[in-house]
Amino acid sequence: MDEHFVHSSQQQNTRIQGAGAIVSEQNRQNALELMRRIHKIETKNAAAKAQIDKNLESALDCVNRVRIFVDDPSQILGSDNTKHGEIAERIDIWFHNANLIMHNRRPDAVKSEARTGAEDYFVNGVAVQSKYINSTNNSLRHVLEHMEKYTDINFGRDGSYYVIPKDQYEQIKNILSGNTGSLSSKSVRAILDKVCQIEQETSRSFFDVVRPGHVDYAAVQRGKVTETLENKDAQLNHTADKQRQHADDRSDAKRKEAQRAAAPSLQKAAMAAAGTAAFSGTSQLAIGIYGKCKEGKKINEFTTEDWKDIGIDTAKATAEGGISGFAIYGITNFTNIEAAPAAAGVALAISLSELTYCRVNGTISQDEFAERCQIAALNAAVSAVGAAAGQYLIPVPVLGAYIGSFIATKGLEKLCDEGFHNALTMSSYEVQQMAQRLAYGTTHIVSNSACTTQSIVQAKSFHEETQALLDDFNRKKR
Repeated sequence: MDEHFVHSSQQQNTRIQGAGAIVSEQNRQNALELMRRIHKIETKNAAAKAQIDKNLESALDCVNRVRIFVDDPSQILGSDNTKHGEIAERIDIWFHNANLIMHNRRPDAVKSEARTGAEDYFVNGVAVQSKYINSTNNSLRHVLEHMEKYTDINFGRDGSYYVIPKDQYEQIKNILSGNTGSLSSKSVRAILDKVCQIEQETSRSFFDVVRPGHVDYAAVQRGKVTETLENKDAQLNHTADKQRQHADDRSDAKRKEAQRAAAPSLQKAAMAAAGTAAFSGTSQLAIGIYGKCKEGKKINEFTTEDWKDIGIDTAKATAEGGISGFAIYGITNFTNIEAAPAAAGVALAISLSELTYCRVNGTISQDEFAERCQIAALNAAVSAVGAAAGQYLIPVPVLGAYIGSFIATKGLEKLCDEGFHNALTMSSYEVQQMAQRLAYGTTHIVSNSACTTQSIVQAKSFHEETQALLDDFNRKKR
């Protein structure tokens, strides 16, 4: 029996199980990062929709303020034919504020304290005079009369402006573009004359001096205003629905982007290969130096040949680690196979390829080839079981799997007193006896290692507490 092959096979399986643990940890961190990103996206989306609901409530309250004002006609200035003037002011103020609130902006329209002064209200500090008269020509005439009345304060010339019904404003725009509609030529000339006069008086563009209100002239009449307010409620609710849908769409797009970023890729496979190559090379370097020291040499006594041997083994292990990491990454990310059995499969494949090469070159006989294949398969299986158990009992990434794999392969060697070769050629009775000895040994270790078990439990508890603290820290940081 080639003891050197057995030993090197054990080392190889332990290294590759360590590589599997590295890939597994990389996959776990990748999954955790995806979970953190998804949680952050969901939290932001929930906060955005909560803000939309809050904005909607405030915007609807703006509309309700107009409703309360309209419901008490005794508080509205003017006769039944002119009360629509103050109603129009309130609508323009509170509809303007409602629109700003729905877009998460600060409302900036306020009613003037003087109900009959030069200005009716202010928008972001700029004075505004509302002129809701029963025709376009009349509204413009009232604008000119107001402008003449307040020449001393330059109203309409200093940045302050007038608001007329929305439909009348659109009619003026159509006329200026040549679309007069059903208007008589006399009416068109009267409107155009007043537009020119306003521009001459102010030296400003008509559209800077006169701006549209939020509703048409008819919408502010007492018989129509209730419907106007209901329509505004519906519009605000529709806007909120669109904003919620936009928030969900934005969240879905970010979630898909996060999933794409977390998906397996060649770049991540290369990272895994680099990490496993470094791990395998470093571990083999340590083992090589330890082996030379075990022969009785000190490091400063190593010859060139010693360092050459160590270097060759390290380079081989590094290349093997890189190939293993790349393969294990592919297996664990594109199948449902866990890291330990994936690493076992990769280790066995590498061993079989090396043995096949040796058999083809005649370095080993057919019997030796079959025997070593059996040993490689057994080592790979035992190493995988040990790695899985070690990772469970020692919840420290990579270290648990590496220690478990090492102990499992060494433990099997110790339990099989007759050696691997005889273990593979034992009778069924001997196999049963060995299984019983293994079971007894395991039971004995468990029942008589209370201290060790307690230490493992404490280590797991400490790990869980540390993880909880880290999770709490990450939540607070977000």
